[in-house]
Amino acid sequence: MNRFLIVYHSKYGSTKRYAEWLAGHLEADLCTGRQLKTVNLSQYDAVLYGGSVFAGTISGFGKFLKQADSLPDLPLIVFAVGASPVNDETAQAVRSANLKDRDVPFFYLRGALDLASAGLFDRSILRMIGKSIRKKAPETRSEWDQTLLRCTAGEAADWTRPEAVVPIVECALAL
Repeated sequence: MNRFLIVYHSKYGSTKRYAEWLAGHLEADLCTGRQLKTVNLSQYDAVLYGGSVFAGTISGFGKFLKQADSLPDLPLIVFAVGASPVNDETAQAVRSANLKDRDVPFFYLRGALDLASAGLFDRSILRMIGKSIRKKAPETRSEWDQTLLRCTAGEAADWTRPEAVVPIVECALAL
């Protein structure tokens, strides 16, 4: 059986939740991006990296790659967690912005959105997005626009689901 390490960077907890679910399925070791400098990656058969997405960027992924690039043959699986709906367009945009030409398995998972737990900067951004959406004619607002409006009004949304990690587990076990 492979020995897996799951490295994650979670801003508000959704990525951590997914990482813990994955670790349970794979009997993997877990560490945060901050703890990574104390870990010997060469003792693992594969690494899964998960990070929250903000403005299309997977948090902590650049720092992780600097350490992981010293072991180019170490299999890597990447998962990103964001509030945007899961679809091919979103997944491809996040993949392109972060993985460039790296040919590694990539998964986009949906997290949560809660204005009450967001930091000041994130709350400000969400409020600006809400203002922009309210300027649209109601009949032109998408379902995602409606969800964002509810979230900017204080309604929390949590789209995390344990079953969402199943394809990642299958991919890891197939390595």
